[in-house]
Amino acid sequence: MATISALAGVAATSLLAAPVLPRAGALAVSAYACAIAAAQLGLLAVGLHLIRGTPILAVPTGTQAGALAYLTVVVTAIVYLTWYSAMQKLGVERVGFVQRHDSRVHTGGLSTVGTGTVSGLQAAGAATVAAGILVGLTGPLRIRRDRAR
Repeated sequence: MATISALAGVAATSLLAAPVLPRAGALAVSAYACAIAAAQLGLLAVGLHLIRGTPILAVPTGTQAGALAYLTVVVTAIVYLTWYSAMQKLGVERVGFVQRHDSRVHTGGLSTVGTGTVSGLQAAGAATVAAGILVGLTGPLRIRRDRAR
């Protein structure tokens, strides 16, 4: 269920951003997406607090604050900026194709960042998916005039 929800979320954000990107640009769309996500998190935390009666968000320790800053700036903001820049240049179709498969490709990153080990079968699966992405992206690139700006 989580995978389907993630796919629906990515598809929705891509399709909603596509018509706005030529006018607003990747930086503005990324900033708005991050601001909306932060507001949604705040509303969800308040709603869950009202339902359950226990606080959902806590004041982070120094280490947790550092990790949250890294997740906010590097993992979220830079990924959004890269994502929307790619959509602006390549189109939602090609970027969406890669997105549907990137979680499998990221398996290789587990051992790189030291958060887990990758089995031979996982590495073979990630390599197969990466090869499939390369094959899928080898077709001619059609850039519409409004996206080229």
